[in-house]
Amino acid sequence: MDQWVFPTTESLQAKVIAETDEKTLILTSGGRLARQLRHAFRWNQMTTGRSGWLFPKILSLNAWLQETWRHSWPEEALASTLTLFRLWEKTVNRFDLPEGLPADLRLFQSLDETFRVRIRDKVPWPSNEYASPIIAWRGELFREFEKNLARQGYLHPAVLPLKILEQKTFSSLNPSQKIFLLGFEFPAPVEADLLNVLQKKFGAVFCSTSPSPEPELKAVSLPTEEEEVVWLAEQILLETRHHPLHRIGLVVPNLSLYGPLIASAFRDLMGPSVEEEEGRYNISLGRSLWDQPLVQAGLLPLRFSLEGEPRALLFSLLQSPYYKRWAGRSVQLARADLLWRTQGIDSGLEGLLQCLIHHNFLALSGDDVSETPLASLLYPLGRPRQSVPQWVESICRCWKDLGYPVISLPGEEGSYNHLEEILNQMAVELKDEIMDGLRFFSWLKTLAGQTLVNDPGHEQAGIQVLGLIEARGLAFDRLFLAGLSKGSLPQPVRPFPFLSPEERRFVQGATIQSQYDFSRKAFSHLLTLSPRITLTRAEEENGDPVPPSPFWPEHYEKGERNFWIRPGQVWPRAEWLRQTLEGIPDFPVPHPPSDIVGPSFPAKALSRQSPLQRARVEKDPPPLTGISVTAVETLLACPFQFFCANLLGIVPLEEISAGISSLEKGNTLHRILALITRTLRAEGVSLTDRPAVEQRVRHCIQEVLKDKAHQPHWLVEEVRLVGEEEGLGGLLGRWLELERERWEKGWRWEKEEIPFSGLRLPDWSFSIKGRIDRVDSNESLEEACCWDYKTGRLPSPGEISKNFLAPQLPLYLLALKSLPDLRSKFVKVRQAGFVALKSEGELALKQPLPQSGDWETCLADWEEAIRLAGEKILKGEYPPAPKPEPRGKNQGACTYCPYRCLCAYWKV
Repeated sequence: MDQWVFPTTESLQAKVIAETDEKTLILTSGGRLARQLRHAFRWNQMTTGRSGWLFPKILSLNAWLQETWRHSWPEEALASTLTLFRLWEKTVNRFDLPEGLPADLRLFQSLDETFRVRIRDKVPWPSNEYASPIIAWRGELFREFEKNLARQGYLHPAVLPLKILEQKTFSSLNPSQKIFLLGFEFPAPVEADLLNVLQKKFGAVFCSTSPSPEPELKAVSLPTEEEEVVWLAEQILLETRHHPLHRIGLVVPNLSLYGPLIASAFRDLMGPSVEEEEGRYNISLGRSLWDQPLVQAGLLPLRFSLEGEPRALLFSLLQSPYYKRWAGRSVQLARADLLWRTQGIDSGLEGLLQCLIHHNFLALSGDDVSETPLASLLYPLGRPRQSVPQWVESICRCWKDLGYPVISLPGEEGSYNHLEEILNQMAVELKDEIMDGLRFFSWLKTLAGQTLVNDPGHEQAGIQVLGLIEARGLAFDRLFLAGLSKGSLPQPVRPFPFLSPEERRFVQGATIQSQYDFSRKAFSHLLTLSPRITLTRAEEENGDPVPPSPFWPEHYEKGERNFWIRPGQVWPRAEWLRQTLEGIPDFPVPHPPSDIVGPSFPAKALSRQSPLQRARVEKDPPPLTGISVTAVETLLACPFQFFCANLLGIVPLEEISAGISSLEKGNTLHRILALITRTLRAEGVSLTDRPAVEQRVRHCIQEVLKDKAHQPHWLVEEVRLVGEEEGLGGLLGRWLELERERWEKGWRWEKEEIPFSGLRLPDWSFSIKGRIDRVDSNESLEEACCWDYKTGRLPSPGEISKNFLAPQLPLYLLALKSLPDLRSKFVKVRQAGFVALKSEGELALKQPLPQSGDWETCLADWEEAIRLAGEKILKGEYPPAPKPEPRGKNQGACTYCPYRCLCAYWKV
């Protein structure tokens, strides 16, 4: 009998194990099934009372091929991935590449994959008369590659089944021994030839399954992938009440998409996958070594040298928890990064370290005598060319002196071991190669990307989460099959750019039909893994509807899982959800609440019941003094924002931006303008004297920028200010032209950067302080005008005279009018305006209320607006009340608010 067919994999495994003894050979399609059969055989021997026994040979087909090949004492060695890439590179370099095709590792990978499938799928060579230029080029390349393999004594792994088919390699097999073949529902043609020989010559038995009758099937669709995973996690945990964990399986055809979501949900509900010897769940999907944080951190020194020595990468290196050298210095690191950004140093190791040394950050710069200087460690990684062993030695020495790696998470030690293995392999197999840094990095990145690292877990314990191929031949009491939407089963056609359309017909997965045929058999096999199976799918992806898989049943349920509304029995196990739900039942809190908070301020400024809903202080708090004009603007825009920023002192972190920040650029331009007006006025230079004005303006710019002269971004900014041509152009040239027009009308610069404080009218509960950018005067007109420099958006006239949201100009005028130090006797009319400095095209001197009478009415209204704002402060209430109020997509005063995470306005 050469074929067994069973209705379930459970019955198939039981039959095979019952017929197996120590002389039996069992070949499986994958290593996971082989390991499960070994475990089942061990358990069967123990239950039958045998205390000692010999194991049968239970191997995956690939493992058996390699073992058989080694025992045949071959003359050729199996080529490693690194050896294959090196031979592809040497072969490609001997040919002229088709136009637009770069000779890089991606090309070598694609060529090697094409070479493999041509052998595995027995793709015939095309006749020369019908071959396209690219196919003809590929044919010559493949023939030369095979010659290079033979010359150096290597064998391509894809050829191994063909070699084993030679009669001499079967000498280890006994015609009388039992041979079982499991999990080969869809073998590649070259594998099928080998299995057929084992069947016909040695009596091997094909063991397969056919669902008869079909299992109990249930299908549930959910709105999104996230909700699908939430629902699945809950159902799986409920099943643990009735079945052992290892007897529950979750098969996911698209495990790369669903794997992270499932891992996150399981961690929330069950904690880590392995705790001591206990296995709770096992996710078979391996992440590439390149994606591991430990590996990303380890290659920071090399990337820093290759990518132009940017500040961001050096800071990442300094703050990485995988380096012991700077452990416990997070505060110093933050100060160092702030110092670099303040100084505008964006790259260059020498400049970055010199800045730290100059400001006494010796421990960070590596200038400590007890440590190897950082520069000497990074210098070898910046060499133009060196041998591969030298590259490996340089990076390993750097790691050792910097205390890398600091292992803190389960599985990271294995990741580091894999990384060491790759580096050692490169040092041995590429010992004669001389490379530049970019080429070495690309080879290392490619090998790391091809190395899969599994999360900790046990195949014999815990809930099993598997891909489609790994599930072959396994058996479960309860099975879930997730993600049955279009694109998962069957999966998209595999791209093979170096195969012709005729050749694709022979390759499994290269056509729609072959992918469908494979998926149909795979789905039929999945129905034999368990007596009870639940299918799930998501109806949408990124808001777009997704059609179901062709294997999705006609009758199904529509499900919904929202743990915020109905947490159910399982999800309260998640600590973060339980803590959140405990705080939600009392929301929303009545506003204002009836309780009165004690007299302490500001420690008890927030209500105990609702710290986000409103801020309430004692009944008669002490009067606030010296509120800045900017703080008044914040108070008018939103009292809660004023409370957070000015009373609690919560300051948002400064955003890291490339180049010069808008704030620093604006402050510097203010200083330049103030120095220009002060210098020209003090020296009595007329604006009509263009050469003298130009000379002094350039001198003022150089004076303000003297500490920034070597920084590229400021060199560009200087060109923006004065232009590239001779003479004075750019933003400042245009500004002087406008000022010259006012000069000719009798206006003169009176003062600049004028500080004031103590501005307080009788009805106000607080005083105001500020600084006026500039005041002009015109004696003939008996007028004065104060100006506010604006490098950003200009407030509209309505924000000043109607909505009372822009207090700068009104408060400056009130200061000129009310404070004795700023009052001028000859002035009868006072005006105000903005100098728009955002760009040269938008530069203008704008007066929002050109009529003096308009200002008199406006100031009277502002006095009342400030009085009303003061009354709110006296009451001690700071509710979230943004002005302008958000409407639709326009978020009004909340657009740039940094306190939205604290504010209850968005939670009502």
